[in-house]
Amino acid sequence: MGDLARGKSWKSVDGVLVIHVSVVLGSFIFVTLALFLNPVAGESVRVLLPLHLAFTYAVVWLLTRSNHAERLAMVIVVIAALGLFFMGIPKKMREFGGANSVFSNYADWSLDWLAEADDGKTLYLSQLHTLFLLYGYPSMDITRANGHIPQIAQLEAEHYYGRIVIFVIEKFDPKTGLWTPPDPALPPSERFVSKLLAERRWAYNQRARFLELTGYRKDDGEVVAIDDLPTLRDQYPSFGAYREAMLRLHPGYVK
Repeated sequence: MGDLARGKSWKSVDGVLVIHVSVVLGSFIFVTLALFLNPVAGESVRVLLPLHLAFTYAVVWLLTRSNHAERLAMVIVVIAALGLFFMGIPKKMREFGGANSVFSNYADWSLDWLAEADDGKTLYLSQLHTLFLLYGYPSMDITRANGHIPQIAQLEAEHYYGRIVIFVIEKFDPKTGLWTPPDPALPPSERFVSKLLAERRWAYNQRARFLELTGYRKDDGEVVAIDDLPTLRDQYPSFGAYREAMLRLHPGYVK
């Protein structure tokens, strides 16, 4: 009797441990699935994957209690495969193609605008700087430009460039109320002071813009206009020394 009682006691302990571990693992799986779908999505969207997991368990439970489990399983697999092939894959392809189509529209429009408006003396700051370089337009990555704003403005003040233009593709974030470039591109620095030259939209929450740089903000917030910057030409004894100094103003310059 003592052994039997101890056996029942251990079984009850095992049952408690199983329940505890199941609850912990179940909670972990629920949270993982809820966050995996989209960490910034609404609460109603986050529970979709855990809900689908519950549906999967329900299907498995139904199959174990069916007299025609193999046939029913085959029907479910065929239905799922047909749904994925005729609905899931085409939907994802439309989403992927649509996003890239919009982006390519903005890129094509930027090249058309450059073909009409470029004067041969403009430096472009853009997330599409590689594309602009391939078409022969002087261009710089906006990320690098963000770290060398006074130097870039001085290049225009010295008439090294006739003007400096920023090109950016942005999307509107309703949560923050801000226009930002799609990831992983970085936005132009808030220190840039500019005026709008042209804008184009193919969607209400997307836009592409050309902005002409007119000045920049210092660390203390003071705005410095490019037209007010003094030239440095008289500070150098020769044109060669002056040219070398202007080259050094270029971000990434290597002698």
